Amino acid sequence: MKQNMNDVDLCDRILAGDLYAFETFVNKYQKVLFRYYFAYFHNYAIASDIAQGAFVKFHFNINKIKNKGACRSYLFTIAKNLCKDELKKIKRLKLVPPVADVNGNDETIDNYIEPENNPIDDMMIGMQEKMKLKQLIKELNPEQRAAITLVHFEEMKYKDAGVLLGVSEGTIKSRVNRGLKKIAKQFRQCSS
Repeated sequence: MKQNMNDVDLCDRILAGDLYAFETFVNKYQKVLFRYYFAYFHNYAIASDIAQGAFVKFHFNINKIKNKGACRSYLFTIAKNLCKDELKKIKRLKLVPPVADVNGNDETIDNYIEPENNPIDDMMIGMQEKMKLKQLIKELNPEQRAAITLVHFEEMKYKDAGVLLGVSEGTIKSRVNRGLKKIAKQFRQCSS
């Protein structure tokens, strides 16, 4: 099977029982879903579990999709709803998710600002400034942090980020703009 099949073809093949097509679909979207969840929960295990749950739910409900061109939107809707459910669960249990993964490794926003996948490195800012920038991103509210992560680090279009987060494109633009302004203001204050 071709690796670059579009979502409509993949969904048709998944409906026909092709497990390789489902694996291809998962590989295509697992990174963006994981990072979306990680931006909210800052926990590797929770992000991994919910992302896996989103794909399982997608697979079991794929036959409900009327427009096969909307497979990605359907997956992102499932992702958004599972995120809301997990946030409610955490709030209800009054838990603060730990910041370590199952192996005890500290998992932070550092995963988003790495040399191999980061537009910030292009600015050639020093290590100290980079560490401060990571801290400032962590301090944003979850909505701004998620929007900035999807648009700037995942290089997702505003419209697609809006679908994933369940808000309008304008809301995503506003969250990104306000978040970046907040970061820039605090960054300037720290630098002076």
